[in-house]
Amino acid sequence: MSNADLDATYKFPDSHLVLAATRANRLSPREREIFLQLGRALSNHQIATLLSISDLTVRCHLTRIFTKLEVSSRLEAGLVSFIVQLHLSW
Repeated sequence: MSNADLDATYKFPDSHLVLAATRANRLSPREREIFLQLGRALSNHQIATLLSISDLTVRCHLTRIFTKLEVSSRLEAGLVSFIVQLHLSW
């Protein structure tokens, strides 16, 4: 496999997602708890149950998380959470 093939196959995360990961320090402790669960692909209901809060509270926190990270979707926030967790595990 050539270097060009490797570059095409194994792309680094989108730079805007990496930049969003640097904004994770803007999150409150509770937002951080919820943010980290996004990287585990948990639903709002699963996060609410795990943290003993309501689904509505999770949704409110997610809205603030998206704003603070400057992402536009749950998928982006989940990917950023995954990137952060990979970095924390090094």
